[in-house]
Amino acid sequence: MTSKGNFLYEVPDFRGGGERERENAGYQRAGGHLALDGKSGSLTSTFRVHLSELQRGGPGPTAQPALFGEQRHGRSGASLGAEIGDEDLGGSGLLAVQWQRSEYSDSLPPFGQAYEQQARVTRREFGLALWRRMGSLLIRLGGDLGDTRLRADVLDEPVTNLRQAGFWAQGEWVRSVGESGRIRMITGLRADGHDLVDGTRFSPHLSAVHETGRTRIEIAYRNAFSPPGMADLFFQEGVLVRPNPDLRPERVKGEISTTMDVRGYLGRSRIEARLSAYQGDIHDMIFWLPDFQFVWSPDNLDVTRRGFEIGASLEIPLLDRRHSLSGQAAWAHTEYRGEVLHGQVAYRPTFTALAEGEFDLAMGNLTLRANHVGSRRSVPGSDLNSLSPYTILDAGWRSPFRLDRVSGRIELVLTNLLDKRAALLVDYPLPSRGWSVRVHLAPSDRK
Repeated sequence: MTSKGNFLYEVPDFRGGGERERENAGYQRAGGHLALDGKSGSLTSTFRVHLSELQRGGPGPTAQPALFGEQRHGRSGASLGAEIGDEDLGGSGLLAVQWQRSEYSDSLPPFGQAYEQQARVTRREFGLALWRRMGSLLIRLGGDLGDTRLRADVLDEPVTNLRQAGFWAQGEWVRSVGESGRIRMITGLRADGHDLVDGTRFSPHLSAVHETGRTRIEIAYRNAFSPPGMADLFFQEGVLVRPNPDLRPERVKGEISTTMDVRGYLGRSRIEARLSAYQGDIHDMIFWLPDFQFVWSPDNLDVTRRGFEIGASLEIPLLDRRHSLSGQAAWAHTEYRGEVLHGQVAYRPTFTALAEGEFDLAMGNLTLRANHVGSRRSVPGSDLNSLSPYTILDAGWRSPFRLDRVSGRIELVLTNLLDKRAALLVDYPLPSRGWSVRVHLAPSDRK
């Protein structure tokens, strides 16, 4: 996959207005993955391998473009998963390893000295889960271990190791109600330890679900723990980006949510609808924001979060084929919690929406998708210089084929079909119209 990246974009009025051409935004990407599945009695196993290579320019922000910045990224990995047993008694395990290489250079940056930096990451993970049903009670136990080894030029020490461990337990109790209904109660506790945190963090959760033939209602109470990623802590993605090795993990405190699903028929068409609402606080949420020199860096802030989502899907039988329409909209108020900043968090839209249609045609499947992002603040705690809303339309075509003992499909994807000029962030415009072709191959069942 390649792109020249020299697309036109509209300059915001507070940057002077007008139209310019984006420079040094081209890229070349190649990659693939292989998956092998096996089954022997009650044992199911899966082996996966993936690799990708990316070479691109490092254009930086439009306010101070980096015309000579270059980036090269390589990623590869393998995983082995296995599951044995049935829904009443069994276990599963996962072993995975991933390697990542990143190189950044700029012979003539917009300010500062020329640089050439490298980073190498090795990530190893192991997970185990066990379950057993005893009457109407299902008990699950599990844990996961992770180790990340980082070698990077920007570190004070050439090699850094981060280790994390999590253990969890969950109980699910089910009871029938009436002729077609049932009640499920789910409770659990997760304990996390991480090199970035002193002690152990506990995250309890509890949910109650009532289900009938056509409706499902859930009320849930949750807590969560999420450590910062490598890109937030250490990676140097150009001279105008600064990582933050002092970041703290994000913690969700006492989120309460409720969800209702309804299923039914409208004539011969099957319809589903969902409504959900939530409220909860996030402590030390990680945000990327620029400083007065346009240098982007992450930091921790406390926020309050509340919102609701609505969605619906419709399956339409027509001419012996099935087509589908779906849509969803979300209102998310993520606001600063403190005495200095107030209102919606910068770069977080209050309103987003997505509409999608999939049509089963004689020669393949046609997909149309429209993604809408509402207006966003670009200044913390102020509506000054807000970014305009935009809607991006994508289209895709998927056609299956068969060659002897191999079956597969060809996918053609057109992104930003109407060539909409928009920006998700200040000084980082979205690319113009593009296209890509993908080929998927798999062994055929035909003898």
